[in-house]
Amino acid sequence: MHVICGGSFVFDQDALEAGSRNFSATGSAANLGGAGVASHAVEVVVAASPQLQVDVDALNCTRPTRMPGNITCAVELRNSGNVRLADVAVLGDANDCNIALLGPNTTARCFMTRALSQDDFDAGLAELTASAVTATPLGPVAALLTTSSDSASVPLNQTAAMDLSANVNQGYVAAAGDSVTVTFVIGNTGSVTLRAVQLAVSPRLMNLTCDNINAAPAATGDSVALSVVSVDGAGSVVSCSGLLAFDQEALEAGSQLINITGSGSAGNQTAAAFSQLVSVVPLNLPGLLVDVVGSNCSLPGAAGGAVSCAVEVQNIGNVRLQNGSVSGTGAANSSSCAFGVLLPGGRFTCQVKQVVSQADLDAADGDSTYNVSIGVSGTALSYAFSLTNTGNVKLRGLQLLVPALDGNSSESTIICSYATDSGRWAPGSDLVPGSSLSCSGSFSFDQDAIEAGDLSPAVVATVANLATGPVTEPLPTISLPLMCLVMVTNTGNVGLNSTSISLADLLVGTGTVVCNGTFTFSQDALEAGSRNFSATGSAANLGGAGVASHAVEVVVAASPQLQVDVDALNCTRPTRMPGNVTCAVELRNSGNMRLDNVSITGDANDCDVALLEPNTTARCSMTRALAQDDFDAGVSLLAASAATASPRGPVTALVSSPSDSASVPLNQTAAMDLSANVNQGYVAAAGDSVTVTFVIGNTGSVTLRAVQLAVSPRLMNLTCDNINAAPAATGDSVALSVVSVDGAGSVVSCSGLLAFDQEALEAGSQLINITGSGSAGNQTAAAFSQLVSVVPLNLPGLLVDVVGSNCSLPGAAGGA
Repeated sequence: MHVICGGSFVFDQDALEAGSRNFSATGSAANLGGAGVASHAVEVVVAASPQLQVDVDALNCTRPTRMPGNITCAVELRNSGNVRLADVAVLGDANDCNIALLGPNTTARCFMTRALSQDDFDAGLAELTASAVTATPLGPVAALLTTSSDSASVPLNQTAAMDLSANVNQGYVAAAGDSVTVTFVIGNTGSVTLRAVQLAVSPRLMNLTCDNINAAPAATGDSVALSVVSVDGAGSVVSCSGLLAFDQEALEAGSQLINITGSGSAGNQTAAAFSQLVSVVPLNLPGLLVDVVGSNCSLPGAAGGAVSCAVEVQNIGNVRLQNGSVSGTGAANSSSCAFGVLLPGGRFTCQVKQVVSQADLDAADGDSTYNVSIGVSGTALSYAFSLTNTGNVKLRGLQLLVPALDGNSSESTIICSYATDSGRWAPGSDLVPGSSLSCSGSFSFDQDAIEAGDLSPAVVATVANLATGPVTEPLPTISLPLMCLVMVTNTGNVGLNSTSISLADLLVGTGTVVCNGTFTFSQDALEAGSRNFSATGSAANLGGAGVASHAVEVVVAASPQLQVDVDALNCTRPTRMPGNVTCAVELRNSGNMRLDNVSITGDANDCDVALLEPNTTARCSMTRALAQDDFDAGVSLLAASAATASPRGPVTALVSSPSDSASVPLNQTAAMDLSANVNQGYVAAAGDSVTVTFVIGNTGSVTLRAVQLAVSPRLMNLTCDNINAAPAATGDSVALSVVSVDGAGSVVSCSGLLAFDQEALEAGSQLINITGSGSAGNQTAAAFSQLVSVVPLNLPGLLVDVVGSNCSLPGAAGGA
């Protein structure tokens, strides 16, 4: 009799990994006398299968659009066996795939990274490799059944692109022979090495050199052709510079534009950098200085005559002056005052005449002058004198008086007649220019008066329109250096011996000695004001009495004058914002008095001069901060609105307050650039999109207006950070209008989405084309195509995985 029993044992993971297991059964019965019965043992063998699969996921990689950067791909590790794996690791490129324990039928993800080189981008492909995997299986089998490996060939973005930027060290020239340094930079903005780069620079630059030993310039007519063997990958640049010189004709021709174009290739792609225009503005500053040399004028004697002065004419500008002339008001020039061509810095001198009317003369009362001469003889003095109006205006209300001297018997009565018709002159009458009076009178002197030496009466003349007040005769006109005429007359009745001037004895009665001498006015003496000169005499037999002459007053014509010149030809300014315009200022003391504490008001300056001597100059500078409006207007005005100084000498203020200003031309260049990039250079599946960002930059000096851009292919959700930027879809493109882009350095940034459907994904690389233009006054600026390549990752792949844990085994040979 048989009894059949059954049971089950479930292998957990620990039991599985413990290896083969024996099973047996035992039995007993009450009437077996305590003896048991045991069955034979059955061994169950565990089929341990430690297996590990590695997959470098080419569809899940990140990489830059150009150098520098790394490529990083996801790595999947899958335990396809039936035992746990400890200390899982991957060999090959750098990775973070270190897993302590991986259970059966589970996966772990990690990442593998490799630094890219320029050769990778030039090849268009980068490979990441997991050369092997290692792990420690738990269970009876101590090693993986096979060593798994995998690699991924990841396509890289290949874009050939370049740009050109150019600038000048200054945006202007001021004189023939000046030159500017033009610097331009060729930049590789793509991802691949550019080869056989060709550039053309017009007009021709002198001394053109580049920092790339393979750059070979060659002059071709008015241009320079430049060959560069290669420009390495993204970010590499070649910098070149040369001189653009201006002769007189170029200076006078106006603004000069510099045109630079370039092209290069990479494989079957080409790149072009388009015209970059840099404007150099010759400062056409015509200037003519006409200086009337007041010290070299001949004056008229009466109305109807002419003032004739020497005039110095100088071309103080930087351009030639043609067919010019210099005229006096209402009068003809001498023939030498006309000129055909006057070169910069050239000068000539001529005479200019102007007719003077009686009204002109009468209006100049401050210049009225007249001389009175007097003759005396005898002790019972009869005197006669003539008076002539030698000025050019009427002497109004003329009065003549000879007051009594010490010891005189009485005042003298003066009788005057006109010299022309002997008519009697009435005191208080006017005396017209050129008229003369013949006057006489008498004095009687006593002995005391004679011995006192006060023998010469003085005629006092008063005139209503003479600003200096009464005049005492004689009033000689004296010029520097002063020549004084001293007349010593023996008016006694005995001979004078041993005079102090060491002259021969004077004759009795009429003996006369005439002496002269000089006095040179120093600057201190000049500034001390009017000076009186007199002479004294003595003789041994005068009994100790001295003889003193009358005093002669020499009036100092103090003329404190200051000239200020803001020198428009000697200014510095930037080629674009920001910056300051700074001009030299010349201060000239054109008077005859020293000037203390000289300063000017107006724009900011450092023109504080402690002391400025006559006929000397001081130079300083004036500065004003520029605004964008100045560049948009093309000119900046610097002004010295007034000048102040403290003159030394009798006149305490400047004759006039000078001022000057300079209109300084500014460089006006309309220029713009466009740069574009994508947040990633690839897409991996239909429905993916990339964010395209492009920046419009104002690289000129003036505000750009009415900026127009075209973006192709059409971007979705296009927005800009300028509220005046208005995008509008047009077919497959987007048109973008921007009202204005402010001056140098201002930018407008825009971004949108480029989506890929299945067809676009399979079509291959997608190029994004952006062009732009704008205007500033009569100038235009253009930013040319900026190409950004987006590479769909076309990666056909088929994965076949034998799932070992889901296999049915045959019972015998011949099964499957």
